[in-house]
Amino acid sequence: IEEELHEGQLGGVPEIVHVLEKIAQDNDFIGSVTVSAKNGDGSVHTAMQSLVRYLIEHNCHDVAEKSRSLMKALANKGKKLQENVKEKKEIPPEQQFQTLAVTSMPEFDDEFEQCNMSMKLLVGIIAAFNSSLHNFRSACFAAKAVLDTKAPIEKCLQGLDNTIGKDNDIEANQEGGIIQLILLETNNGATAEQKNVIKIFNSEVSVAIGKITNLCPGINTRLQKREDAVKDLLLEINDLGSAKVRSRKDVLKAREIVENNCDRIDTARKHAEKTLKAAVTIENKILGSLDW
Repeated sequence: IEEELHEGQLGGVPEIVHVLEKIAQDNDFIGSVTVSAKNGDGSVHTAMQSLVRYLIEHNCHDVAEKSRSLMKALANKGKKLQENVKEKKEIPPEQQFQTLAVTSMPEFDDEFEQCNMSMKLLVGIIAAFNSSLHNFRSACFAAKAVLDTKAPIEKCLQGLDNTIGKDNDIEANQEGGIIQLILLETNNGATAEQKNVIKIFNSEVSVAIGKITNLCPGINTRLQKREDAVKDLLLEINDLGSAKVRSRKDVLKAREIVENNCDRIDTARKHAEKTLKAAVTIENKILGSLDW
């Protein structure tokens, strides 16, 4: 081997180098380096440098590949989430309403089904009422009528009236139980943001208040009537026809469900009363803060 290496130094590549390279390739070695234990020519150091360089290069390459794969996966996931958000449609509150629990006793479940219809309607009109107030306050803030989006309704209207100016008075007109705001532009025109406030009030707030004042009293009365009927049935639950074909355990379970449902009905009635009071208060404040 020493002779072949010596010959290679004089000209050409020694045959032994080709042999070592082939052995490395056939047996999955990373390469080959000729070294001499006899001569201190630094060949061992060169061999170690080659090994370290190989490990660094390939490890860095693997890390880079993994990083690129991870970033690509995250990008795809983010894109998919954005698409899902775009495709996801907002579910109306009345569709999110959870119906009263079923007892499997027709005497009770028939009454609860009637309650479900009234409670579902109540959830929808209360959500529309709250949403309209939020939109109105936000519009007033955008029109610089108030300093925040939680200002009382009367402050919003007073602020709007002041910012519009003396030549653009706001009047309130009530016909058929519906309040409509009218902008009297006698000189200088109102801004687009100020006109938007009037539009939102007439198309959202006024409509929501009208539904609350017209529907909530009837809903409350119907729920009270159904709740009273259920409580009367509960007093004689053991004598009901459906109870006679059920085990005592099932009847006790039904009683528990009935009591829980009655609690929900009572809570719904309180929400109806509270929302009706709020709507009437807002209506009176609106009429009291503007000219007729």
